[in-house]
Amino acid sequence: MTYMLVEVAKNLGNFLIVLMYSSLGFTFLYFIIFEGNEPFSANFKLSTLLFIGEFELDMIHGAGWIIFYIAIYFNFIIMMNLLISLIGDVFDRVYMNMIVAET
Repeated sequence: MTYMLVEVAKNLGNFLIVLMYSSLGFTFLYFIIFEGNEPFSANFKLSTLLFIGEFELDMIHGAGWIIFYIAIYFNFIIMMNLLISLIGDVFDRVYMNMIVAET
């Protein structure tokens, strides 16, 4: 069990790097679309909260809706599926190693 948690933590680092790049990418997109009217931190907060499914709809207007739907699709759906598959692959690998060690 402990070995599995260590392996998940190793793979989670790579996932978090990809997630941070995608969040920063959507932050810059929002910053460009809002023409700098919103501070960078507010745009970063918006793109980061999208990943966990929490968002402020009053900040989004105009072309921001297109980016919003793309960010929801990419950051929430695709990245969550990636996270689940990474954890599943680690579980399979650890389980197979456990079976080999028992025989």
